[in-house]
Amino acid sequence: MQLAALLLLCIAQIDAKPRGLGPAGRDYILSVLPQAEKLGTLSEATIEVPAATDGSTLAQQVRALDAQAARRIQERDARQAARKARETQRAVARTFNALSEEPVLAPVADEDEDEEVVVEEPVPTEILCVLCREAKLGKQGCAALLRLASRQGVVTEIGIADARIDDGGLETLLEWALCRGGRRLRVKRDACGHCDLAKLKRMNATATLEVLELEHLGLEDISGLADLLTPHASSLKRLSLRGNARICDAGIVALAKAFVRTASALEVLDLRNTGCSDGGAVALARALKARRDAGLPNVAVDVGENLLSAKGANDLMRECAVLDLRRNDLQGARLSLKNAPHLKTLSVASCAFTPLDGEAFLKQAAKSSIEVLDLSGNALTTVEAKRRAAKKNPKVVQKLAKITSKVAPQTKDDGPSSDALSLCARLLRSPAKFPSLQWLGLQDVGLTPSHRGLVSAALKKRRKTGGSSIVLEAIANNAAKAPKSKGPQI
Repeated sequence: MQLAALLLLCIAQIDAKPRGLGPAGRDYILSVLPQAEKLGTLSEATIEVPAATDGSTLAQQVRALDAQAARRIQERDARQAARKARETQRAVARTFNALSEEPVLAPVADEDEDEEVVVEEPVPTEILCVLCREAKLGKQGCAALLRLASRQGVVTEIGIADARIDDGGLETLLEWALCRGGRRLRVKRDACGHCDLAKLKRMNATATLEVLELEHLGLEDISGLADLLTPHASSLKRLSLRGNARICDAGIVALAKAFVRTASALEVLDLRNTGCSDGGAVALARALKARRDAGLPNVAVDVGENLLSAKGANDLMRECAVLDLRRNDLQGARLSLKNAPHLKTLSVASCAFTPLDGEAFLKQAAKSSIEVLDLSGNALTTVEAKRRAAKKNPKVVQKLAKITSKVAPQTKDDGPSSDALSLCARLLRSPAKFPSLQWLGLQDVGLTPSHRGLVSAALKKRRKTGGSSIVLEAIANNAAKAPKSKGPQI
């Protein structure tokens, strides 16, 4: 009630529903990593900070509370001092009169006052989650928010997004998470890339942190953060630095050596869009190999939207069980699955595959033990590749090409035509190919109705011959049209 009057926060119970890959044809899969649990699942209640909350206002409320508490303590001390003074006077009077023949000092009358009963406020024990979006906190606002929330209960989860916390605010939140018993911290979309973590190194840390997500914050040098995470190697399960494109290879190498290699509880590592190239990928692969040699569990890794080539991608595929490579430019890269016996889930979505790249990759994947494969976003047929190339032209050129195609006779295409989707259908017919495959993503790949018929027939025959059942995700292929059987109409 006290916090509600001061902060205008609302407490609400929440239920978390974990998401999976979803049924075919409904959701476009954005990552093959396990979905993060919704904040609040570890808490009994959630405090939601109203939008546009100002950090200076929260700081004033904290100062008012502190002043009120100081006045109560001062008044209590004054009453106790007065009571002790009266007791001393009574004792002196009794002693002096007892030693004298006649009473000289009048005894101090015992005041008929009720003994003060000091009622201590109960220590809050309710486990809380604090959520804040679209506010203006700053450093003092973050500190004040933690102070005010701690008056209501024990804060174990914090989620902050678009709150303008600045560098000092991130330091305050990391101090809470790393050194004061926090369990989950999620900070997104802010500008605090110059956070000074040096002072946190001198503080004692307890291994309680389970989830740390620092996404789209402009972080650069994370070597200090890697060292701070070392005490939490036995508790941290999920680490996400997604969207910090300035971390680059230096930060990835420091993180791999200082933390990933020995993090016994780590399950998910999200390094999407962190500026990682082959140097960081190779160092990360070595750390993952050291983990496997030490008997530590596998880590699901997302290195999408980075600068990887075949070298870094192959090294990671060799050491990972779950790997997301989406939106790395792997056109012409020869990915090898021969030395990747542990790889079970792989996404190469939107990796600029050409139809020839798709055919070469599918031939290797058919011989592997992969269970989840996402090829979405790649042009897997020559027709689709040409359609996308033509779409990149200016609109005037596109209109001119459309008019020309109607009045000019169609000519045969130069060079061989590749169709990775037809090859995929042929491979799926045999139970010996893709022996462990359970889910296949072919979204936005140029899948025409004729291709759908081929793939459906292949999956039907596969089931009849005792092959594994495969869930096919094939939405967002509306741009791909079946070729017309008639000639051009003028």
